[in-house]
Amino acid sequence: MENYLIGPWDHLTNTLPPGTVLEQYVPPELEKIAYQVMEQYEMLVFDMLLITSKPDKGGAIWRINTDHGPRSLKVLHRDPKRSLFSIGAQQYMVEQGAKVPAFIPNKENTLYVEAGGKLWIVTEWIEPLQQVSKIDLEGAVALCYGLGEFHKHSQGYTPPWGAAKSSRLYGWSNYYEKIMAKIGWFEDIATVYRETPSSERLLSVIDEFKKQAQDIFTRFQASPYFTMIGKGEQYWGLAHQDYGWSNGQMGPGGIWVIDLDGVAYDLPFRDLRKLITSTMDDMGNWDLNWIRGMIGAYHEANPIDQDMFELLWIDMAFPNEFYKHIKEIVFDPNLFLQHELEPILARVLATESSKWQALSELEQDKALYLPAQYSTEEIESKWEVVRKAPVRQGIKLPVGIDIPQMPWAPSEKQGQELIPVFDADFAHQQQEAIPVFDTDFAHQQLEAIPVFDADFAHQQQEAIPVFDTDVDYQPYTPLSNPIYLSDSDTSTTPAHSDHFGLFTHAPLIYEPAGVPIMHPPAAIGTQDLSANTVAQADNSAAAQPPANAPERIVLQIPKPSRLKKKVKKVVVKTKRKTRKKQLQSRPVAKLKIVKKLKKTTVKKAGQPSPVTKKKIEVKKKQAIPLKSSIKPVYKPRSQKTA
Repeated sequence: MENYLIGPWDHLTNTLPPGTVLEQYVPPELEKIAYQVMEQYEMLVFDMLLITSKPDKGGAIWRINTDHGPRSLKVLHRDPKRSLFSIGAQQYMVEQGAKVPAFIPNKENTLYVEAGGKLWIVTEWIEPLQQVSKIDLEGAVALCYGLGEFHKHSQGYTPPWGAAKSSRLYGWSNYYEKIMAKIGWFEDIATVYRETPSSERLLSVIDEFKKQAQDIFTRFQASPYFTMIGKGEQYWGLAHQDYGWSNGQMGPGGIWVIDLDGVAYDLPFRDLRKLITSTMDDMGNWDLNWIRGMIGAYHEANPIDQDMFELLWIDMAFPNEFYKHIKEIVFDPNLFLQHELEPILARVLATESSKWQALSELEQDKALYLPAQYSTEEIESKWEVVRKAPVRQGIKLPVGIDIPQMPWAPSEKQGQELIPVFDADFAHQQQEAIPVFDTDFAHQQLEAIPVFDADFAHQQQEAIPVFDTDVDYQPYTPLSNPIYLSDSDTSTTPAHSDHFGLFTHAPLIYEPAGVPIMHPPAAIGTQDLSANTVAQADNSAAAQPPANAPERIVLQIPKPSRLKKKVKKVVVKTKRKTRKKQLQSRPVAKLKIVKKLKKTTVKKAGQPSPVTKKKIEVKKKQAIPLKSSIKPVYKPRSQKTA
């Protein structure tokens, strides 16, 4: 397997067998990386079942049955720095007692593994979980109460060092302005396609929605929003951004919130607004009793004040649902106007009258809530991160290593060997999956040579040029280089060092300069570790870093075996031959002879020696007569000799 970086695979539609559902499929290369990731955990995996995937983004989640019970294996499709933000948020909420799945630490007692350019996590599989009822208010009330609990536990979160901050707290104005601009696009597109019958229908109502958006935006500009955001991001906490009946389900003790990949700083009750407006849209009617019940349940778990209620009302009044349903016109105007606009527009218009009737009555409920207590706070000028216990750094699997697939460990409870089930719809597929590559990758079946030896710590930046020249490939750049120490330089042996094989374990995220890297003895908020962990060595003097000195990352590198030495020689010869061919193919430039000057030796500052003083005086004496006696002689052009 060559340097495979995880990315979208929705472009493989034409190369897959007929009837393949992309949301129930992952490429074979991704499955192989999943086996490598599972090897980094202290668990015996009996089988794995693909729950769902995101072919347009490059994410997937499996249910894996292990000797410790069912667990969840997930590859996060976002950038590693962004994913680290959500991992830190989930871990923080576990520590606060929120009902979110807890992480399972790996062999290195860290919370994630980096492989294929993405972060992988293993979490608890919460059982039993079931969706609450959508057809009665009781289910909606339970869902809103769980959302309030989630927001309450997220307050005070600060991300770990190296994470990319995700915040929408200060972007409400831009959000409203963007929607108003796109509603103008809808009008322009409908004008261009005026010959389509449904275009006239859209043009007849779009002025009303434009006016509605402008009026609500004017009220928003006079709202307490700009005072509220002055409290800062940690005060308000996180919004889920994709909360609903599937990501909030009833489990042990109440509503459990899952799929925290997209959490971001925001005024958290925006999740409540999205849940209310989408529910009213599904019902086709704005029911005031439902709206009051949902807001009341949320308020019971996470109290709101008058300013929060006013901004929640403004966000509900804005034409969000009209924009959400009509925005598809931008992608294919002709198809949308001819076949999709009429029923969608009729549905939106049918809810408009009940919407404004419910909102006009709901506006009077503002007096039922307590006044806000933060109007005199200073506006936050700078976002700062202060985290006392940062998330521990994860394992990084090297890119481009071809490791045999993990043999499925037999269970003592089972009498026969178990075959891993990759997908419920693909139970018939064999262990050797069909290599479905892009058409440009038909010849990339060569096996890569494992060259990650201890003596080759610097060769990860310049890979051997064996890739196809037609591929526009950009290798994943690690954030920084780890410090490699030999066995003699380390006084302690890391836990589970016998599991080092062809892997080179390296952390993904590094602390900024001058900030010591903290290594707590146990994973934050995770289950207790066994007796053979690093915690036994914490009391030794060698494990304690000196005062006011940053701790270095110590990686235990195995001694190279004879087989590795042979592989190393082969790789060196291959690289030399490749470089020689490249140099021969390049055009030879004209050489210039440049005299190499000796470097001036700089000595420490101090008094010069007697010998040096004498040399300086001699040079000064020689320079004085030359400067005064030698005069330039000029000759006219006519007197110059040949």
